[in-house]
Amino acid sequence: MAEIVVADAGPIIALARIEQLELLSRVFSRAILPLSVYRETQRRPELSDAQSHCGVFMDEKAGRAAARVLGLKTIGTLGVLSLARSKGFVTELKPLITRLQQCGYYLATDLVESVLRRHGELTQGLP
Repeated sequence: MAEIVVADAGPIIALARIEQLELLSRVFSRAILPLSVYRETQRRPELSDAQSHCGVFMDEKAGRAAARVLGLKTIGTLGVLSLARSKGFVTELKPLITRLQQCGYYLATDLVESVLRRHGELTQGLP
């Protein structure tokens, strides 16, 4: 993943809800929050300023597809949590994912299972 990400509002809000916003500064060297996202007036990040060494932090499927068409790397909330776990910044993902879901944040079951399995936190499917 890129060292610098341009963030969309959704994943920022998700991390803030589970009190894990500081993971961005631990996982990436720089996270850019466009003014439009800061003001929460748009759903898509301003990609025009992104450089080839930047990535896009976004969960929205259409926005991620658009970013990839522009040649940008993408990562979502589960990806950031997974990187944080790999780097030892968090010890368990399952409680954080559960908290996100309890806050009403949608995460695809197959992606959750894949991430948990990758980190040895899932041996069977989710209920």
